[in-house]
Amino acid sequence: MLRRVLKWCARLGLTFHVVKTVLAAAISWSIASLMFGDHFSYFAPLAAVLTVQLTIADTMEKGLYRIFGVIIGVAVTVLVVPYVGQNFMGIVVVLLLGMGAATAFKLNPQIISQVGVSSVMVMSFQQAQGYASGRIIETIVGALVAVVIQIAIRPENKVPSAVKRSSSICQKLAERMMQLSKRVSATYMEINSDDADVELMNWSRTLNDAYCGAQKSLKYNLIYRKDSVKLSALQDQVDAVQRIIIAVSSVNYAVHEISTQHLRELPIEGALVSTAECITTFGKILRHSTSERMDRIQLQIAQAYEDHLHLFESYKEHQAQAETLMEIGSLFADLHRIVAEIERSISNLNVSKGRVTSVDFAKRDKNSVRRRIAN
Repeated sequence: MLRRVLKWCARLGLTFHVVKTVLAAAISWSIASLMFGDHFSYFAPLAAVLTVQLTIADTMEKGLYRIFGVIIGVAVTVLVVPYVGQNFMGIVVVLLLGMGAATAFKLNPQIISQVGVSSVMVMSFQQAQGYASGRIIETIVGALVAVVIQIAIRPENKVPSAVKRSSSICQKLAERMMQLSKRVSATYMEINSDDADVELMNWSRTLNDAYCGAQKSLKYNLIYRKDSVKLSALQDQVDAVQRIIIAVSSVNYAVHEISTQHLRELPIEGALVSTAECITTFGKILRHSTSERMDRIQLQIAQAYEDHLHLFESYKEHQAQAETLMEIGSLFADLHRIVAEIERSISNLNVSKGRVTSVDFAKRDKNSVRRRIAN
């Protein structure tokens, strides 16, 4: 029931981020009013609204930038304005000194812009007693309240979304491999190699951004501190998927370069399909690992190795020309690399969960497909 209510609230725009921002602004206003009265209390909620971000790390960073910018801007204005006056030249000199100094010290652009805003505001309201010090103090109050609210009330945790992203990209990679298998059977000719490479690079970038977001969301996050242990496993999974993306890109290129005759004569389609099935199950395991899926992927890995060996032996039987050796060899190596990467990742996943399975059977069995290929 509660989940349904939250879902409807999110549809209406009442997300946790909006609620936390409103709450931080209201509390900041109340604190500032109690401390200094209502004269300049609006600077505290303004600072709170501008400080609250999606993650704790971003909120703290934004708050510090704003505080430093306000302090520098107010200090420069208070020191310079008495000598240059409040006129055209005065604002030019103040902004040049404040923003120029911040730029010279290579401060963050957000600090530099805040220096300019604070300088202009102080010059506009300097005749109001206590404005300069009030702006600094109330900005600090608003930033601190924003950080406390962000830490205490359901801070963002992007680890689950990063795991889902890895899983969904695996499904897309499997679909791409299935499309390549249709290309081999001469029933699917639509995909352009260059367009596919661009799409694969976008998937890689998206996956990397998802992991970086998950890593940042756990920084200073006390509520989801236990999920920090999952980051190491998530990094291994992301690295594995990234390597699979690279291998699929190479497979995509190789399939488009191999002549149509060899595409039809050699059992390339079967090797592509069995590899795609391994990727599909691997993606499902990343999202939710079950014993049934573990057993299934072991069988699929064994079948994929058999299909790769069959492809290799068929190529030797056809005695194809030497110039096709590099193309077929590249395809064979990349297919084998995909399955080996999945096998390694599944083995690490089992070890991290304390399971003992036979997923690494190919490494132990002297008569395994992998050893027969190596020989």
